Amino acid sequence: MKSKKGAIELSMNTIIIVIIGIAMLGLGLFFVNKVRLSLTGAIDKSTSQMDSALNDAFESGETAFIRPMSIETGINSRKTFGIGFVNEGKDCELEYNIKSIGTTDKNIAFVGGKGTAKVLSGAKFTKNNIQLNVQKGTQVGDYEFELDLSGDCDLDGINNPTLIVNVVAK
Repeated sequence: MKSKKGAIELSMNTIIIVIIGIAMLGLGLFFVNKVRLSLTGAIDKSTSQMDSALNDAFESGETAFIRPMSIETGINSRKTFGIGFVNEGKDCELEYNIKSIGTTDKNIAFVGGKGTAKVLSGAKFTKNNIQLNVQKGTQVGDYEFELDLSGDCDLDGINNPTLIVNVVAK
């Protein structure tokens, strides 16, 4: 004959374990949501700062630009920047590529730094989420890159803007 006392203890242990499990799940979800909200706020702040810098460049009358024009970063880190172009001619296809000037360091890469865009006459083209990735193995120092523009847009008299990347030991 089985003991009813043992069955009651077993069911009490099960109930306690379930309650502890639900509490742990709730705390986990709370902390994940808190981290998600703080990251979203940081991204929104960064995006609004980038939009502001690009709008300031448009208002200054520049036709092609990179903002910010210089970036200080550490090894094995990422930074975000933006580019812009004002089409003062006819509708056109714009090709853009961020390329190195005078360095062959393959440990610095750009995500979103090359592409094609259709730009309407009188329109402003911006790309404000280009990522600069400085990978392990990069030497400390200054690196220069330029925004190379091509395509059937009217690019006469436009200087290719440059980006200075200062890699520091952190």
